[in-house]
Amino acid sequence: ALAELDNYLTYLNNQGQKEKIVSFLETLVNDAPGRVAVRRRLADIYRQMGRIPDAVTQLDTIGEQLLRNGDTPGAIRAIEAILALKPENAGQYVQLLDEIKSGKTPAGAGQ
Repeated sequence: ALAELDNYLTYLNNQGQKEKIVSFLETLVNDAPGRVAVRRRLADIYRQMGRIPDAVTQLDTIGEQLLRNGDTPGAIRAIEAILALKPENAGQYVQLLDEIKSGKTPAGAGQ
């Protein structure tokens, strides 16, 4: 299913229809909020469009989902992706990353 999704997104991108990609992915995320792979694609298109706060929001949600599911390495990658976007509150993500790497459960994780 993800291969088909990627093919469709590539088609839309080649047609210059980024807004349609966003709309489509937002609908998928709303319909199935736990689908990390779809949310990652939405974060990436937001990043490409310069919608950094929206990309950060999606990556933050991904990180939370992965932490709840016990995927610490995946959560770390999500936080590192957030930091690569240089958000205004980067210090909070650095602190969160340090807590996760040290084995501490961040406040709110697992809820």
